[in-house]
Amino acid sequence: MAQTLEVKLRKDDGTEYIKKVHVIRTFGNASGQAVYLHADGSYGYKDGSPLRSKTELDIITNLAHRKAAQAWWEAVGKVKSEAHYAALAKREAELAGDQQFIDGPNSELDTVLYQRRAAGSKKKWEDPFPWGALFPQRPEWWGQAASIAFKDWEYRLFETEEEAADEPVDAQDAELDEAESGDSSGEDF
Repeated sequence: MAQTLEVKLRKDDGTEYIKKVHVIRTFGNASGQAVYLHADGSYGYKDGSPLRSKTELDIITNLAHRKAAQAWWEAVGKVKSEAHYAALAKREAELAGDQQFIDGPNSELDTVLYQRRAAGSKKKWEDPFPWGALFPQRPEWWGQAASIAFKDWEYRLFETEEEAADEPVDAQDAELDEAESGDSSGEDF
C-alpha cells in the first residue's frame, strides 16, 4: 500500500505549490540521505525527481532490494535520470538568458574587451579596455553580453577586425551584399 506524501515545491517564478507523491518504501541512512521507491516503480527523491546516479542506490542496505534497484537503474533509471536533468539544465539556461555564470580567475572572459560611452550619447566610443581597468571584480555580464546599457554608461563588446571576419555570414546579409554590388547570377531561390 502506497503512502501519499505532500511535498512543498517552488516554481520558476518563485511561487510555492504542494505536490502529492505516492511512495511505497523509503530507504535512508544515518546522515539523513534517503531514496524513495515510488508507486510507479521508480527510485528517486522525496519530490519524485529521479536519482542523479546509480551510486545513490548504495543507501539501500538490504541486498535483495539493492539488486532490484540497480536492475531498475540499468533498465530504466539511467535514461530517465539523464533526460530529466538535461531538461532541467536547459530550462535553467533559458531562465538565465545570456547570463552563464562562469567562475575562475584566468578564464577566457578575462581576455574580452569592451568599449563604453555615456548613456544616450552619440559620442565616439572610448578605447577598448579589460574589466580590471574600471571594475574591482569582473561583472557577471562581462563577455556574455554583446551590448548592455546602464543608467550612466553603455558598453559594447569590442571585436577586432579578425574576429569579425571569422564570424559566419548570414545568408540574408550575403543576398543584400550581392544586390548592392549588382553582382547577381540571376538565380532566384
